Amino acid sequence: MPTAVICELNPLHCGHKYIIDHAKADGEPVILVMSGNFTERGTPSVYDKYVRAEAAVRMGADLVLELPYPWCAAGVEAFARGGVAVASAFGASRLVCGSETGDGDYIRALASVKSSDEYRSAVLSAEKNARDTGSAVIFDEVLRSFGISDAPGANDKLAAEYLRFGRDLGVSDFTFVKRIAEKSASEVREMLFSGTDVREIDAIPDGAKAVFADSVLCREERFNDILFYNCRVCAEDSKNELVRYAARVAYECRDSHDFIRDLPTKKYTLARMRRTLLADILHADSDPTHLPDFTVLLGASAKGREYLASIRKDLSVELITKPADARSEQFALSSRADELYCLCAGLPGGEMMRKKPYIG
Repeated sequence: MPTAVICELNPLHCGHKYIIDHAKADGEPVILVMSGNFTERGTPSVYDKYVRAEAAVRMGADLVLELPYPWCAAGVEAFARGGVAVASAFGASRLVCGSETGDGDYIRALASVKSSDEYRSAVLSAEKNARDTGSAVIFDEVLRSFGISDAPGANDKLAAEYLRFGRDLGVSDFTFVKRIAEKSASEVREMLFSGTDVREIDAIPDGAKAVFADSVLCREERFNDILFYNCRVCAEDSKNELVRYAARVAYECRDSHDFIRDLPTKKYTLARMRRTLLADILHADSDPTHLPDFTVLLGASAKGREYLASIRKDLSVELITKPADARSEQFALSSRADELYCLCAGLPGGEMMRKKPYIG
């Protein structure tokens, strides 16, 4: 049975390759469930989903399947739920999770606490009594009251959510790998945005450098301009309280740089605000509770194609290889997100509809 890794690869770096190599150790096919063209940060990915999939296959992945919008740009629970659902639908019995600690006992304890009714009640009570306090601060304070003294990192939180939803969706075997990377993905992005040639970034494996060097880099400026415009001109009467707040911020700002700077609050992070504003533009739910009924094949090795052929007739979700032939009603929203991405990246309209999976 295959092993799955849920990831963004924004962009792929040596720490990601380490996790892929770890997943390959048992010799089974390795499936990556990878974010589409938007990310949990609520921003466009630095390279489009087909480019990142090619880099992943070249680094050892056997299948790269899309975690589509809106799950790829949702909060931690919806992101994890969507990712595990896609992995399970393709027969993955084992999930390899990168985490800050790599401590399975700690992550299992975290998942157990977060699954309890007592924890949910405590969070609701704390939010009611501290309305201006950020959600992350509240969560960490409540976790301490349940004996989780060390605040979890972002990847430990994700690993705990994978574990929680895996129990319900049929993924029962989890391996937690302590992340190793000289530079984080955010540090690599900053280098790219500052003009560093990707071929000079040691944190990116050579095989991935070759793919990225010939690809369009999507900066965030156009996306920020679009968010600013939408809030300044179109969002004043929104039914969403956060969007109305953002509209007031936009009205007081002279440009998108000031707007992004002033957008976060004590309670809401910049990522949360961006996800909300992105969903407003696309008329989507920023934290979907339903599951994906489709995924897009973004890349495959020979081993991956062989495995796919053996299970394809039994799939419970639609596997899209040619976007123009998609039947899923959910795909229309994901396609709109792709068009927005093309606008942000300076790509022609319909570019994602014309792309094909990378076959290694």
